[in-house]
Amino acid sequence: MKMRNSGIEWIREIPQKWNTLKLGLIFLEHYNKNKCNQENNLLSLSYGNIIRKNISNMEGLIPANFLSYNIIEAGDIVLRLTDLQNDHKSLRVGLVKEKGIITSAYITLRLKQNYEPQYFYYLLYSYDVMKIFYNMGNGVRQNLNFDELSELPLIVPTKKEQEQIADFLLKKCKNINHLIYKQRTLITKLQEYKQSLITQAVSKGLDPNVEMKDSGIEWIGKSPLSWQIVKLKYIALLNNIKCNNRTYQYVGLENIESKSGRLIGELSFTPEGDSLLVKKDQIIFGKLRPYLAKCYLANKTYSCSTEFMVFTPFKVSPQFLKYMLLNSAVINEFKRVSYGAKMPRIDPDYVMNMKFILPYSMQEQIKITKYLDDKCGQIDKLITQKQNFISMLDEYKKSLIYEYVTGKKTVGEN
Repeated sequence: MKMRNSGIEWIREIPQKWNTLKLGLIFLEHYNKNKCNQENNLLSLSYGNIIRKNISNMEGLIPANFLSYNIIEAGDIVLRLTDLQNDHKSLRVGLVKEKGIITSAYITLRLKQNYEPQYFYYLLYSYDVMKIFYNMGNGVRQNLNFDELSELPLIVPTKKEQEQIADFLLKKCKNINHLIYKQRTLITKLQEYKQSLITQAVSKGLDPNVEMKDSGIEWIGKSPLSWQIVKLKYIALLNNIKCNNRTYQYVGLENIESKSGRLIGELSFTPEGDSLLVKKDQIIFGKLRPYLAKCYLANKTYSCSTEFMVFTPFKVSPQFLKYMLLNSAVINEFKRVSYGAKMPRIDPDYVMNMKFILPYSMQEQIKITKYLDDKCGQIDKLITQKQNFISMLDEYKKSLIYEYVTGKKTVGEN
């Protein structure tokens, strides 16, 4: 196939017979207010998909009504082009599959002519993952409106080619998404297995024949006869030391993987404003949504969000305390006593007065932590392998979509 220069910097060459047109010549901005709350199928853009939301069970900021929401139809394309300056990770384009309502803060595009919406969704998806929208915004928060978006150049094959590309990519992406789903399912099972190992080891010990006793604590149940029952404040201190050193790496809630005790993502340096000091062998645990169990044992000095509790162990092994806090029974109890319906939190003073169980012997604590470090390390390695495979599949999908929507490859090509 003969190629020509598209004149679009991030696309380069396209098939000679394909056109390039500005977005405003292909799409209208669609806006249809939800008058009298006539439509109640609430939709949301989440991770690049338009999904249903339960209108009666929403968290966070809830509007008094949905009169200002936009009624959208199957085939529309929704873009979230707000906060471009601060959020460089989100997927911002979604294809609508059913009639419903969505916040009018999003831009909804509707095709003017009899084009194939699935093709243009894939094209705009490629623009999205290439971060093209981020160079078009203006203002302090870098929001993008339709007038600005309408100048965006798009690639336009024939209608038949649009349909062929859309059908081909639908099948390919379905297969890739299925593989990704299977890997994520396996990761979930591994995480659940890891959680069960932790709970068993820190609640019952490593000896399956050990004599048990009633702990007297409903959410703990039975515990080994030789273990002690003690309030957290008698084995650890709660620290609230402010951090003023901007050179320390900063740990936010998003930097700790739920229920795993692992640090994730790229760390920035301590931002302006309040943050807490975290030293080596101190443990942090998220106060906000405690059921997520954002727990981490520091391996060096950090700063962290004030949404964390910072514990200094003094009569317990730091590693054992970390696993104690990751015990599913403890997490469930934290969830039970948290307050606030929309943004549940846990009271640090209540936590410090909670009763926990642990071996009297530091030697037994260390033996249990070594066992868990080894077992959890093996599981974490498997999880990382599967996460890397998911990343590889995701990159392959992005590359595949780009190559076909830009004509670098054609349907039926070997």
